[in-house]
Amino acid sequence: LVIWTVGEKCCRGMEMRSRFKNTTRVCPSRVVAGDGDGSTMAHNRLGSETSPYLLQHATNPVHWFPWGLEAFQKATSEGKPLFLSVGYSTCHWCHVMEGESFEDEEIADILNRAFVSIKVDREERPDVDSLYMRFIEATSGRGGWPMNVFLTPDKIPFVGFSYLPPERFKSVLLQLEEKWCTAQGEINRQGEQVLRFLRASSSLRMPTNDPDEVVSEEEFASAFQHSSSAFDSAEGGFGAAPKFPRVAGLQFLLHFAERLGRETTAGKRAQTMAMFTLEKMALGGINDHVGGGFHRYSVDDFWHVVHFEKMLSDQAQLVFAYLEASLMNSNPFFQSVAKSILRYVSRDLRDEDSGGFFAAEDADSNSRADCDDSREGAFYLWTTEDCRRYLAEDAELFIRHFGMRDEGNALFGSDPHGEFRGKNILKVSESVSQLANDLSCSESAISARLGKAKDKLLNVRNDRPRPGCDDKIVTSSNAMMISAFARGYQVVGDPDYLDIALQACHFVWNELTIEKEGQTLLLRSYRSGPSSVKGFADDYAAMVTACIDMYETTGDYDWLGRALTLQATLDSMFWDEVEGGYFSTSLESSDLIVRRKEDYDSAEPTASSIAAGNLVRLAIITGNEAFWKRARAITTAYSSIIKRAAFTLPTMLCAAMRLIDGKRKVVVIGELQSHEGKSLIAVLFSMHLPLIGRVLLDTSRAEPPPGIFPADLIATFRSAQGKRSTFAYVCLHDRCLSPTSDPDELRDQLTDPEFLQATSRLSRTR
Repeated sequence: LVIWTVGEKCCRGMEMRSRFKNTTRVCPSRVVAGDGDGSTMAHNRLGSETSPYLLQHATNPVHWFPWGLEAFQKATSEGKPLFLSVGYSTCHWCHVMEGESFEDEEIADILNRAFVSIKVDREERPDVDSLYMRFIEATSGRGGWPMNVFLTPDKIPFVGFSYLPPERFKSVLLQLEEKWCTAQGEINRQGEQVLRFLRASSSLRMPTNDPDEVVSEEEFASAFQHSSSAFDSAEGGFGAAPKFPRVAGLQFLLHFAERLGRETTAGKRAQTMAMFTLEKMALGGINDHVGGGFHRYSVDDFWHVVHFEKMLSDQAQLVFAYLEASLMNSNPFFQSVAKSILRYVSRDLRDEDSGGFFAAEDADSNSRADCDDSREGAFYLWTTEDCRRYLAEDAELFIRHFGMRDEGNALFGSDPHGEFRGKNILKVSESVSQLANDLSCSESAISARLGKAKDKLLNVRNDRPRPGCDDKIVTSSNAMMISAFARGYQVVGDPDYLDIALQACHFVWNELTIEKEGQTLLLRSYRSGPSSVKGFADDYAAMVTACIDMYETTGDYDWLGRALTLQATLDSMFWDEVEGGYFSTSLESSDLIVRRKEDYDSAEPTASSIAAGNLVRLAIITGNEAFWKRARAITTAYSSIIKRAAFTLPTMLCAAMRLIDGKRKVVVIGELQSHEGKSLIAVLFSMHLPLIGRVLLDTSRAEPPPGIFPADLIATFRSAQGKRSTFAYVCLHDRCLSPTSDPDELRDQLTDPEFLQATSRLSRTR
């Protein structure tokens, strides 16, 4: 690719504290600067938008347009290039560039004179973000937000970068204004080359593709070996700073360990890497020890100094990881971490009226209510003086436990500008057992004192100015959080978790779905009403998962029916009939120059990866072979990528394991709410069974609608009705063990090595 290099500075892993004009609605009840009703004093077209990020820019002197036809037509009619700036409301560097450049009158005059400027919230339009980020990464080798791209009126990119300081940005604008006037033909010719590249990079097709190629044991081993070689045995995680909690990779390791056997050499290694990383993260500064929830990432190797933003999607995935770890390990620590995340989300990221979950909390806030000095982490930092003032006799214990110092505990290499001097980021330094031994106390007594101290500091912190909150309710991340609360109910048994999951699931179904031409369509988000933006493939895939999880949690067939309905829409509107896999955007999308398929399970897994797992589950539950074939078609479509770099798609590898191992399932039929039924289901909920499906048929309910379950299951359902008994049986394909009503026997069957090895061998011969 040939572009004009203007330079860029990537915001990922870099920290700069600056004034932040906080115009978001803070949650759950904080100041609102605009609710999308045009009440803000807008200087541009963003005042009537609902996105908190777009509303932050509604009073900029830049004549912003939202992404849409009006901006494109203006650029075409006036012969001007488009300036596209993409970010999100809790992005630190986005706030920096707004304050430095987009509020600057001189820079705004250049943008308004020479360009048609568009602002995009990447959470509302992930398709726009992904497409042009691919261009940025290809031309600069890295990416970040804010993402700034200059496009021809036909939306083809020709220059892009992330953050630039204002003088540099102004210089670039003037250069590009002149270049557009003098070399427009050259830009258009290179645009054809760029377009070919974007189309090629969105294709999964490789010259060596075998239409019958499937993922094999070698790819699982390759992903494991890659993780093993990158593993930080001292601090957990993989590779050097900045460290992100890439949960998909951790879950692959846990599933890989379960599949191989926890006692095998590779199984032990995989389990150790995942659990050690989860432990180190939970002890580190990336975990909010006072209020719960995890920050976005660590800027050092120690999970200590962090970027303080909190994302809903991270919380949801981490709940799953910690609950899985708790099922594989009897240590209650992992479950306690999951519970603290769920407590945080239900308290601070949940709309009590609708039950939906907010997208994120910002990293920045003011130090005091009477100060306009917004800085990163101000809400979360503590001094030793704070502890001595508020914690009385527990102060020194708390200070020791979290390694606090009068001068602050951030290492110089992690805080080069001394911005945390005198402040402490809580990170466990002395364990409860160490303190108990040193102080000749019981561990329970130490834990109780620390718990009381945390509660006191939480009350103190609640009086501080809160970070801004992006109170959009995004369908995909809400679906992930629904699944997390459902899983929390299964493992912990807290009925409040189930109530929260049900309320959120009903909200999404009632407010974010529409019926059109016989199909059920999802909308992308909700804020002061449903968004006009249609759902993307990741919304459908995540919501199908949530509906399956709700079925497996409650036994309610309605949720299974909804999963099947949404899967049908995903197949009809997003499936690539030529190469396989799911496009990010639907057939109806017409405002992008290329339809992309994502090929990397990063902070969130790709839609195709999630869908592959869903299809395996639906095939096992319904007996519909078409789902199994489509799941296999996905892994075949991505097989070339997986064979080159298996570690890039860990969630898809988890689905591929199940495809190779065959249709393992546990069927429970009878009165599921009876003591007998609850006891059998409790066995399933208490075991780590990522490779075994669950089928529940409740004979106290009406017969399931036709077409959901196979005929043999319906026959068994009918024969069990009225008998007031419940039984379970374990199967692979059509071969099943004897049914049992004894929970202990069911547990023995699920852990019988001979049965598991036999079924594994059987699956490999089919």
